[in-house]
Amino acid sequence: MSVKDIHVFTDADLDGAISYLTLCWYFGAELPVTVSTSKDVEKDIEELDRSNNLNTFRRVYVLDMDICNFAKKLDRNNFT
Repeated sequence: MSVKDIHVFTDADLDGAISYLTLCWYFGAELPVTVSTSKDVEKDIEELDRSNNLNTFRRVYVLDMDICNFAKKLDRNNFT
C-alpha cells in the first residue's frame, strides 16, 4: 500500500502526535495527516471528503479522537 493511499486524522495533543508517529514508523514513511480535535474532526472529515473523495483512499485512520457522535457516517470499509 502506497502512503498516497492513506490519510490520517489525529488529535492535536501529545497522545495524537505519538499515535501518528507510531503509525509513520510502522509504514516507514511520513503519512498525509489532518491534525484536529474531537470537537472539529467531523467537520474536517466532511471537508476532506468534499475536496478529495475519501473513498479514493485505501485506508483512513482516525487516531486518539472520540467519534462516537458520528461513527455511523464513518462506517466504511476503508476507515480504521
